[in-house]
Amino acid sequence: MSQNNNKSNVTSTTLVIDGKSTRLRDMRVKAMGESMSAETQVIDGDARIKKLDKVVMADLLRARKVIDENLESILSNYPINKQAKLFKIRFGMSVDQLKELSIKDINLLLGIKHKIVSITALDYFGRSILEQE
Repeated sequence: MSQNNNKSNVTSTTLVIDGKSTRLRDMRVKAMGESMSAETQVIDGDARIKKLDKVVMADLLRARKVIDENLESILSNYPINKQAKLFKIRFGMSVDQLKELSIKDINLLLGIKHKIVSITALDYFGRSILEQE
């Protein structure tokens, strides 16, 4: 008999296994730094996306995928423990601050040619930029 009762998930960004240990969780949070807070914002943002029109929601999710892939490729060029600092030096803001910009500004800043007109006034999380001002 094999014991598969204690299944653990390994995240792609860390080598620390998800489980019940609070020490390991604290180490993972400390190691993730800013990117951990970005993941919680994405979860909050997903609730906002559900309130949007289906076409706009699909466009926003597609744009977020392209932005995430672009951010991942940029960050992968930097040493792991200096990614946040070097990103901030290059772009003048952290990844979290970048995601607060409109989709149009993010595309312009990262050099993404993927443009969707219906969501240019929304930020990464689906909030209207016009409402924030």
